[in-house]
Amino acid sequence: MYLRLTRFQQIMINNYALSTLLILAQLILSGSTIKSPPDLYTVIKVQGTITYISSGLKMQRGDQFASNQKLKFNNSESKAAVISKSKGRFVLTQKKTNSTKSNLIPAMSNISSRGITKRSLGTDYSKQVPSGQNETQLSNSIDLQNYFNGSLLLLDSTTTIIQVKELPITDSSFFYVTYLYKGETIAKKLRHDGNRVIFERKSIFTIDGSSVEVPYHSPISLFYRDDAKNTSALISKFELILPNPNELLEELKIIQSQCDKSKFTRSAHAHIKQFYGKFNPEELEFWLVVNGLK
Repeated sequence: MYLRLTRFQQIMINNYALSTLLILAQLILSGSTIKSPPDLYTVIKVQGTITYISSGLKMQRGDQFASNQKLKFNNSESKAAVISKSKGRFVLTQKKTNSTKSNLIPAMSNISSRGITKRSLGTDYSKQVPSGQNETQLSNSIDLQNYFNGSLLLLDSTTTIIQVKELPITDSSFFYVTYLYKGETIAKKLRHDGNRVIFERKSIFTIDGSSVEVPYHSPISLFYRDDAKNTSALISKFELILPNPNELLEELKIIQSQCDKSKFTRSAHAHIKQFYGKFNPEELEFWLVVNGLK
């Protein structure tokens, strides 16, 4: 048995089907069929002050927020390292024209290890990491000045091989650093083992037997002393970056939790290079193993 439709009914059905198709086509063309949910980002590190407008709370490490979240930047220097599981790492910055609008700038992904030594991050692993393997030697004054320039990360200690012919290292010829503490210039001789010059955070920032608190960014000057000639020569001025090792570890844990295992090493290296300073990739790998991230 077939249902017999009048011509009018057939026309109405056809018109309805056609109008439905037209509406669907318009929705597809306008991109408004299905709205994708906003991307979710996790905060790795915050520099300066960034506030969530909706709650008035300050952004902190470990926060999660949507890409459409309205933010207020305290100033143009405020920024944050953030990461999305689907899109990777970004640096969150203020738009130049509006303090409540933000930019997500792709974070640094390629780094250079030129002029970086085997032990330029954290604990002195001289007894644990075989020496002489893949170490960059500073063999002339230009390399020496280029390396000790900009920012150098220092957790516990860092060792640099210096083999500059005109700057021999002996008990009477050595390197030392100076820095200001409460208006006074403090000079500290750097310990050495042959041609390995060792920066030790504890010994450098101990005065009269007591450890002193120094800024996170500590301006420092490197000198070479020749006792036989009774001369001291300025080599370079740079910044030691002195973060809390536990805070750095928490940042790397966030990166590890938000990216593929195969991408973790590269992301961790790039984050440290971008937000801290020079470091040794191989030494970082050992430090990650020691701290349970590998």
